[in-house]
Amino acid sequence: SIHLRQPSAAEIAGSIGGKLWDASLLMSSWVLENPSYFPRPGPGRRRPRILELGAGLGLVGLVVARALQAVAVTLSDYDTAVLLNLSKNIDLNFPSGGDTPPETALIDFRDFGRGVFAPHAASGERCEGVQRRMSSLLGAFDMIVASDVVYSEYHAELATVICSLLGPDPIQSAVCSSAAGMEDGTAGWRPRALLVLPDSRPRLSSFVAGLRA
Repeated sequence: SIHLRQPSAAEIAGSIGGKLWDASLLMSSWVLENPSYFPRPGPGRRRPRILELGAGLGLVGLVVARALQAVAVTLSDYDTAVLLNLSKNIDLNFPSGGDTPPETALIDFRDFGRGVFAPHAASGERCEGVQRRMSSLLGAFDMIVASDVVYSEYHAELATVICSLLGPDPIQSAVCSSAAGMEDGTAGWRPRALLVLPDSRPRLSSFVAGLRA
């Protein structure tokens, strides 16, 4: 079972990241029914890295971490108050001495645009801070999961966000040889994203257009 702490509105200033959405429940059920869809490490290989974008309470990522175990999970959100609550939910489900707990990361869709990673602060300390924060995340993940994350104007950049965070495709990338794939545990696996997006969201068509671009 998964335990979730739902923060008060005062704790997260009314952010929607403090709610449990239907899409996350549907996706979590699908994960439990389809574990073979996810990457698994071979003997002596690294743990595949899986990222949940816009994690909110973190249900989907926590289910992935508990159900698959041999993967390294990162739960992300753009709201620091939501990230704080995510850490508390991780502690609830991964007490000391248990399995390797998920990590958290601050990922803001507004840091991406026009097909590339592009900090929205054009210069100065804030821009440098974004670059440092994102340096270990870009191109780092074997799989991305997300539920109900396309509802604001800047969420249309989700296609760029996903492409920037997923690792290189070993079939299409000349710099990723089959030998390298065997060494790091990604042999036979093509990085991918798994999304559950309600068709009622107004920005869904913009996201789909971005995928086709």
